[in-house]
Amino acid sequence: MIGYLLFPKEETDYDFAGSHPAIHAWLGRVTALPGWRAPYDLLPGKRLHRYV
Repeated sequence: MIGYLLFPKEETDYDFAGSHPAIHAWLGRVTALPGWRAPYDLLPGKRLHRYV
C-alpha cells in the first residue's frame, strides 16, 4: 500500500499531505528507515510521464 501512497500529487491529483497529515507523517518515518527505496527506484524501466 505504501507504494500507492507515495505517488506524487502530480500523478494522482490527490494531496495526502494536506488532507491526511497523519499518513504524511507516517510516510516520512517509513522513508527515513535504513535501506528504504522508493517504488520508482525498484521498478524496471523508465518512469512514465503523465499525459494530459
